[in-house]
Amino acid sequence: MSIAKALFLSIIALMLLSVPGQACEVTGNEFYYLKKKLTRKSMTTNKDCSFENAGSVTSSASGNPVVNIGDGKVGQKIMWDAACGGYSEDLLFVDCGANAAILLSPDPNPYVVPKFQNISEMQFPNGPVRITKNTTVGQLAETAMRHEIDVFDDFSGWESGWKPRRRYDYLCGCKLYYPDSAGAKS
Repeated sequence: MSIAKALFLSIIALMLLSVPGQACEVTGNEFYYLKKKLTRKSMTTNKDCSFENAGSVTSSASGNPVVNIGDGKVGQKIMWDAACGGYSEDLLFVDCGANAAILLSPDPNPYVVPKFQNISEMQFPNGPVRITKNTTVGQLAETAMRHEIDVFDDFSGWESGWKPRRRYDYLCGCKLYYPDSAGAKS
């Protein structure tokens, strides 16, 4: 390989590596304006448990209608918009009978190209995550970790940084489809 070609490839590699360092910078009054804009609206939840405007100053979430998977289990697609223009999708799975939930995120690291770009790519038949009425939270966690999908399963303080008017009840689907379940009564 010639020196010129090696130098050219080194410069390209350096440019590619420096891209993640370009973070969102908010200067002056922009943060104040952004904070007011993102927190002005209260969260709204519809009868089908779909919602808008949940979240915090730095990210806002909305959710599709909850899907009844069967046998006490529900699922929901949650979309996140970050203050600096980022977007991600999560898959919420709740076992209402066991009062257990898990949030799967196909994009655990925003600075690298994720294995899965969205929840459709990580789910069967495109990906390894297969959800049926027999699926458990433990099985999903195991599959997700094996395939580098981010797992969140501690919901005790997941909304701690959110204002009360912007909090979403992740057990809403249990109350809708399985009102006598442990998840609905929590």
